[in-house]
Amino acid sequence: MRRRFPALLVLSALATPLAAQVPDSVAADSVAADTLDATERILASQAAAREGVPGLPFLGGEGPRVPGTIYRWTRDSLDWSSAETLGELLLRVPGVFVVRGGWVGRPEQPNYLGRGPAAVEYFLDGLPYEPLGPDSTAVDPATVGLSYLERVDVERVPGGLRIHLFTRRHDLAAPLSRIGVSTGDRDFARYEGLITRRGKGGLGFGLGAEVFDVPDPGQPAGYQHAQFWGQLSWVPRPDRGVVLQVVGADPQRDALLSGTDTLTRPLDGSRRDYQLRAFLTRGAAPRATRVDLLLARSTWSDESLDQGHSQGGLTVEHRSPRLLLGGSALVRSGWTSADLRGRAGWAAGPLTLQGEAVWQRHRGDRSSSWLSGQVGALLPAGFSGRAELRTGSIVFAPALDDSRAESVVDLAGYLGWQRSWVTLEAGLARLDAVRLPGYAPFPAVDSIAPLAATWVTGEAHFRPAPWLTLDGHFEAPTGDAPEGRPPFHGLGAVTVRSRFLRQFPSGLLDLKLQLAGEAWDDGVLGHRADGTPVLIGSNSLTRLSLEIALGRFLAYYHRTNLLGSSIETIPGGTYPTYGTTFGVRWEFLN
Repeated sequence: MRRRFPALLVLSALATPLAAQVPDSVAADSVAADTLDATERILASQAAAREGVPGLPFLGGEGPRVPGTIYRWTRDSLDWSSAETLGELLLRVPGVFVVRGGWVGRPEQPNYLGRGPAAVEYFLDGLPYEPLGPDSTAVDPATVGLSYLERVDVERVPGGLRIHLFTRRHDLAAPLSRIGVSTGDRDFARYEGLITRRGKGGLGFGLGAEVFDVPDPGQPAGYQHAQFWGQLSWVPRPDRGVVLQVVGADPQRDALLSGTDTLTRPLDGSRRDYQLRAFLTRGAAPRATRVDLLLARSTWSDESLDQGHSQGGLTVEHRSPRLLLGGSALVRSGWTSADLRGRAGWAAGPLTLQGEAVWQRHRGDRSSSWLSGQVGALLPAGFSGRAELRTGSIVFAPALDDSRAESVVDLAGYLGWQRSWVTLEAGLARLDAVRLPGYAPFPAVDSIAPLAATWVTGEAHFRPAPWLTLDGHFEAPTGDAPEGRPPFHGLGAVTVRSRFLRQFPSGLLDLKLQLAGEAWDDGVLGHRADGTPVLIGSNSLTRLSLEIALGRFLAYYHRTNLLGSSIETIPGGTYPTYGTTFGVRWEFLN
């Protein structure tokens, strides 16, 4: 029986301060007193909106990085990305194809250069965010809310992806509030609410919630989730602080059936992630050393499963203008009992180097250990290059007892050229063959055959005018295509972005109009239990996005599958024709 979640817009009421109580009187000076009080409130609010307070530092995404290895979305760019889910955001990263069970709310499984979702690591505020519940091999990004995130970093490493999720940061004395309402086809509905406030003494709190409902009338499956975020913090000075937070999700997804065949598995449970962090910094930027103490607990519960993991440890980072040295040591329960990492980064002039060493102990006397390194250089005439290497032994699915360590030597090289109006990059990546589990949300894909492959990638951004951008990327193997995804995949977009500065010099008005297309070839997603291949047919998917902002008020309109085609990336998981969502979001300081 499908649950309906109530709208949580009442959170926005928290953003409005209580009105000053005045006597029920008609005294001659009562109007003057009330007017003076309102003026003082406005002036105080404007001053608070410009007054900074110590903020909570990010953990895990900073330091010297080789250019081209990090794709970053800040809060503003998340709102302007036109992405309804985290999976749609990952499509913007070259090399990524997302196997989707259909429209918004269906399962999403990212595949980077044929390595599958088990090769994707997730981190929430610097701590590993492991898969829990019915699928213990890979996180489903469709179940991760975007409204309570401050930043998303997608880090490309040889043969894999790391997705860093950072919750809200607020460093102003004025409270920040956010409300959002969306609707669309098939009774699509989304409600968002958030408030975060910081005091001058260091105390702060944050509350956020998102209700997402896609009943999908006329179809055999729907999706709902309610997500929330809560945070208490004490950061009296930039060099020290304590933060306690919880992130919760209650996804409910019906099974997608075709006769007696299950196309996508059902999902109905609750996940909670609790984190406690204390940090202390010695020195000041740009030269400082910070120590973080971390404790966390993650749980999943449903009608048939109660699961929980705990982890705790330390991270240490030393930063100077050109150097980063860092390491972390975590002791964990569950299938990975220990996680040790060390990393370094160095930048000087046109050269940037970074490296990492990882060792993990898994259940069943298994372990993972690998070294990775990346080097980037700025070359004459606008050219640049970088090279990447990862070598070692990796257990890609520690939750599966029969998943053994796979030896890998992954290599990649890229050459780019940049001018003020154009950025081009071409790459070549050679990845070893590894045994990967199938796609757990899609029972038809029981296994994926291993195959070494060399991939050609390309990325281009053109900006012939300040208001016009053309960009795109593609990836394709040079020989036989590995299973798990289509061999060729490309995505391109034409974007018009204007702030009408001649008519509105203040920059208050902003407009974005984007037409995007995604295309892929025939491929093999894997094999059924009886050995029958699961095929994906070539197709293309088009999207139209219109967004208009007036200050901090944003209205948007998104339309998918403009050509009205029959589209699926998993057998039976079809997209609606002309699927539409539209809504408004408003952030304000008060």
